[in-house]
Amino acid sequence: MAAVMLFLRQTTGKTERYIHFCMPLKPVFTGDCGDGVHFMDEPTSGLDPYERIKFRNIISAYAKDRLVLLSTHIVSDVEHIATQIMMMEYGDINNIHTGEEYIQMMRGRVWLAEMPAEQLVDYQNQAVISNVRAKDGRMEVRIISDTQPAPDAVQAVPTLEDAYLYLFNYLPEKAGR
Repeated sequence: MAAVMLFLRQTTGKTERYIHFCMPLKPVFTGDCGDGVHFMDEPTSGLDPYERIKFRNIISAYAKDRLVLLSTHIVSDVEHIATQIMMMEYGDINNIHTGEEYIQMMRGRVWLAEMPAEQLVDYQNQAVISNVRAKDGRMEVRIISDTQPAPDAVQAVPTLEDAYLYLFNYLPEKAGR
């Protein structure tokens, strides 16, 4: 069996969940839940980085011979635990792939461009931006786009987070759709 992670689309500050899983952890880890699917909802939410890593390692070890279904927004947990990743939006599971398959589908769609901070303010309202970092007095902007978004933009190595943003099309005008 394997761990399966479920990404949920968050809108207007709350998560829309059509299935809510709530299970005490003791039965999950002692095996008192039986042989069925084991559900965990945001199991590492609120933990500090050390405890989150420790706990996700426990989940990975537990999932080696049983199916564990986790719902989470924490991409690093997904990358480190899941063998299959389902992305759910408005109650529909639209994609089921491995992490590597999601990353492969993003090749050629992730770009780095530099711009002044003033330009970024306007630009972020018309593009999907996955990261911004100050660099040498300018802003280095990580952009998700099917085409080269600016003449000086160069391709970047994609991540699972990029795939999440691309598949859910997080353009500002579509937020809360």
